Amino acid sequence: MESLGGLFGPRGMPLAVREQIAADVQAAVASDPSIEGSLNSTGQVIDLRGPAEFAGRVKELQDKLRRLLQTCLALKAALNDGTSARNPLCRRRTPRDRGDR
Repeated sequence: MESLGGLFGPRGMPLAVREQIAADVQAAVASDPSIEGSLNSTGQVIDLRGPAEFAGRVKELQDKLRRLLQTCLALKAALNDGTSARNPLCRRRTPRDRGDR
């Protein structure tokens, strides 16, 4: 799963200020190729976006994590109430299932 990094400010920060900060960061990265090179060397990918796009991406990632958590909680409940025995995805595997002898 990918992660997301960005700059955050106080709640209620005016949109014009957020857009100016985004423009300044984009200009700084564009003016100095070593910034992108340093981040890429550690496996980070630069994807500079404006405030609206970043907020949308944050919401998308939150939604994905929420769905994952709901799935995990449902699986845990199934394991605890015994219904998992009927679901092959929930069944505990034995050494025989894995081919161990």
